[in-house]
Amino acid sequence: IIRHHGILLQGGYQRRRENYLPSYSFADLIRFPRGYEDINDRDIYCLSVNYKMPLMYPDLSIGSLFYIKRIRMNLFYDWANGLNPGRVNTYQSAGGELTFDFHFLRMVLPIEAGVRTVYRPSDGGVEFGFVYAITY
Repeated sequence: IIRHHGILLQGGYQRRRENYLPSYSFADLIRFPRGYEDINDRDIYCLSVNYKMPLMYPDLSIGSLFYIKRIRMNLFYDWANGLNPGRVNTYQSAGGELTFDFHFLRMVLPIEAGVRTVYRPSDGGVEFGFVYAITY
C-alpha cells in the first residue's frame, strides 16, 4: 500500500482426535486469536489480519549500551470458530502493538520488544501485554 507497510493474512484449520476436553493435549498447530488461551473445541477455523507499519526511524544511541533503530505499529483482527457436536463458539479479538527494534550491548541480532493491547468484543475484556522477538 505504502512503502514499508504490509498486510499479513493468516488462516488455519485444526481438528483434534482426542476427546473434546482431554486431560492432556498436544501442542496446537494453529494460532488462536490473541487474548484467548486453552481453546478445547474439536474443530477450529481461524483467520487473522495484520497491518504493520513503521512510525519512526529515530536512530537513537545511548553509547554502546543501547541503539533504537525503528518504532513500529501493528493493528490486528483475529477470528476463530470452534465447532463441537451441537455447539459453535466464536472467538474474536482486535488490537494493536507498539514495538521497538533495537540492539542491546552491540549484539548483532536485532531485538523487537514492545506492548500489545487486545480487545475482546464478546465480553468487552481488554488486556495489555509485553511482546518480544529476536530475529536472525
